[in-house]
Amino acid sequence: IGYQEVFVEKIIEPSKKSKTSSMSKTQLSSIMPNNTKWIIECVILKIGQIRSLVSKSGSLQRFKIRDASGATEMVVFNDQMESLAVDKLQVGRVYRIENGIMRTANRAYR
Repeated sequence: IGYQEVFVEKIIEPSKKSKTSSMSKTQLSSIMPNNTKWIIECVILKIGQIRSLVSKSGSLQRFKIRDASGATEMVVFNDQMESLAVDKLQVGRVYRIENGIMRTANRAYR
């Protein structure tokens, strides 16, 4: 998938229902940049440390995710970290991720 990052809106366990669960799943490699209407099911491979942003106030956390089509990083910022309950996510578990945005990663912020 290259150097892409996914910025997400919703993360839920696949066993739980959501309002958009009738949407068909998309493969990670098929998500087009700036498209925000998709659902992927992926496994979390790695959970990064919470980092403070240098250029502005706030924080972010990175997650390495994979589905059958490839792997990429998911990035969660500020109050999304609490609303998405990222502290409860576990390495090796499968989650449904919905309605985010995929962008080319800015290497300056790695």
